[in-house]
Amino acid sequence: MKIVDANKEKNTSYNADIVIIGAGIIGGFLTFLLKKKKYKVILIERGNKNFNSFKEVRTLNKGTYHASSQSSKAFTLGGKSSLWGGQLSEFRKEDIEKNFWGLQYNELKKLYNSLYRILHLKCNDKIIYNKNFNIGFYFTYFLKEPNLFKYFKNQMLNSKNILIISNLIAQELVFKNKKVEFLKCKNSKNNLINIKANKFVLCLGTIENIRFLLTNKILSKNNPLKKLKLIGCFFQDHLAIIFGKLTIKSKIKFSNLFENRLLNGIIHNPKICNVINNKNRLSMTASFISQSHENKLVYAAKNNLSNLKKNLNIENFIKLLNLKYFKYVVLYIFHYMIFKRIKLFFGNTVKMHIISEQTPLLDSKITINNKKLKDGLNQAILNWRTDTKEFDQIKIFIKKLVLFFNQSRIGKLDVNKNILKYKKFKKNITDTNHASGGLKISRNSKKGVCDKNFKVWGTSNLFVAGSALFPNSGHSNVTLTAMALTLKLSKHILKKE
Repeated sequence: MKIVDANKEKNTSYNADIVIIGAGIIGGFLTFLLKKKKYKVILIERGNKNFNSFKEVRTLNKGTYHASSQSSKAFTLGGKSSLWGGQLSEFRKEDIEKNFWGLQYNELKKLYNSLYRILHLKCNDKIIYNKNFNIGFYFTYFLKEPNLFKYFKNQMLNSKNILIISNLIAQELVFKNKKVEFLKCKNSKNNLINIKANKFVLCLGTIENIRFLLTNKILSKNNPLKKLKLIGCFFQDHLAIIFGKLTIKSKIKFSNLFENRLLNGIIHNPKICNVINNKNRLSMTASFISQSHENKLVYAAKNNLSNLKKNLNIENFIKLLNLKYFKYVVLYIFHYMIFKRIKLFFGNTVKMHIISEQTPLLDSKITINNKKLKDGLNQAILNWRTDTKEFDQIKIFIKKLVLFFNQSRIGKLDVNKNILKYKKFKKNITDTNHASGGLKISRNSKKGVCDKNFKVWGTSNLFVAGSALFPNSGHSNVTLTAMALTLKLSKHILKKE
């Protein structure tokens, strides 16, 4: 593997078998999967090893405010994995059966299992349902190394077929009939660089993938993208809302339910989910938010311990032994030794919140205007829309949670009554940085943008990877499923090469 800076290279053209555009979570993972000496792979990234924040408004919000669309800090080698906490969760069978995904759930489950082997994970992802309250309990889990580029980089060092080019911005796909002949790029100094390849894969992230294709759609007359009417449509994110306050009656029961477990060396985070009994039912998950002073102190102590490992000196050692940390750290250690759980410090009350799947809507979409950004692409307009279905089903889930906490004597759950009014509900929902959809998988070009193998309809060698493919967003973090689909894509590409 070789990493070069486009600003320092004299080459104005490159040739490859496969070009991957975007070195984020999905781009880095796909590069790792293609690390066979038989194929020359070029991975390009507009950023470099440092965070690159472009001081311009790249995406305008027209509908419900979408906070994470305003962040541009992920333009770096590693993308959002440099900011991400590493949380993973499988989609449920019911999530996949709602729409056309290009595979069956049993195929997706096999891909998940293959991923666990690749990532050296042993996870407990089984949902245990409580029929009395009609809710379920399950775990999400966390990677030891969330920065996947760093994780896979070490495994690609000896791969001579991989070239990574930083500070290189992809701008235009040049087509000849259905085939992408080459990709026009520019470096940070505005010098043009062309890359020719047999296959091209977009791994820019959901919003940037859509922006790139919409910009390319208007560039030339003989562009097969012009026939695709649904580029940018069915944009989704998970809805998050704080809906109430739990006054804890039994701290032991609360700890048993919500404290993280360390299983097989992996942190498992317990959550509550709803039951899906028909295709119209949305997936939801509930957990708590605690801002206790003690938890912050333990977190600070863990950071100091990490600093001490990196720089063994008296100053860092004194910080670690500071008395305000000491008793909490001791409690933290002994609690784990006795219960094999990670000690949770909390007061008498905690906030409760729900994360909900969004109803896929045609009018929830991304378009572009005529304003050109510094990188030559068009400014995007995000019209993020939600539906009353989320509101109706969240209310039902809240009633079940109130019943569960009260009857199990864990605590008394007081619901914010304003949230139960639709106008107030809509004003209080936030996104979760789990953008998906916009380039969804479909049976034909009239219903979506990509086929079952994630090839863009009407093209012969242009593919999309990532959560932009999702026809619906499931109940939890999208990364694991996006990686599973990327694994499927890699097998298809290698089979066709």
